[in-house]
Order: sequence, then structure tokens, then C-alpha cells
Amino acid sequence: MGDRVQTGARLWIATGPLGRFMGDGPLDLLGLVALAESRGSRWQASDAEIKAFLLATSLEEERK
Repeated sequence: MGDRVQTGARLWIATGPLGRFMGDGPLDLLGLVALAESRGSRWQASDAEIKAFLLATSLEEERK
């Protein structure tokens, strides 16, 4: 158990078995924790993944 959520003037902080996450609100925290749960300890997107996503979304916008 040991999970904890703190609120401050600007940031919400969640600490638990997956690590420590900070966001502007509870939805940000939910998204970060969901990423960590699904992707594991290396949950952050790599530069290559970001580039592929941006390329795919820009191509999709051009098709509209």
C-alpha cells in the first residue's frame, strides 16, 4: 500500500510502488501513472516515438 497523493499550491504529487509522479492536477497524475503501468519503468516516450507520432498526426491532418 503506501501510495500517497499530495497537493500543493501548483503541483499534485503521487508516490507509490511505480515511483513519484507530478502533475498540474489529478487527471495529469492519472495519465502518468497509467503510462507507467502499461509501459513499465521506461514509461517516457523516446525521441523516436515522439517523432513518429508527430509525423503520423501531421500526415493524418493533411489527409483531411
